[in-house]
Amino acid sequence: MGLVAACGADGSRVVNTLPVMIAVTTTTIPPTSTLAPDTEYQMYLVQSGDSVSYIASQFNVSVDDIVALNGLTDADDIQAGQKLKIPAGGVSPVSSVASGPTTTSAP
Repeated sequence: MGLVAACGADGSRVVNTLPVMIAVTTTTIPPTSTLAPDTEYQMYLVQSGDSVSYIASQFNVSVDDIVALNGLTDADDIQAGQKLKIPAGGVSPVSSVASGPTTTSAP
């Protein structure tokens, strides 16, 4: 196998070329969570129509903390029936059940 003239040379002179090398680096940016590795949590069953931001607001915790605690890669990718860990320290979710009127009878 012989050498080939490079880049349109007329063949009177042979040029050796090296392959082009490209270096690629990736950087992983850690989540912005302030959770300790041994954070206590409660479980939440995702309902149809829920979003992580809605769930976070109901428990008074951050979206970033829920994402980090559950190892989610996309906060928008949750499904009804999925169980999520909610960091302890948040409040219980607000109940959507309205209480009826209270009546008192006189003796």
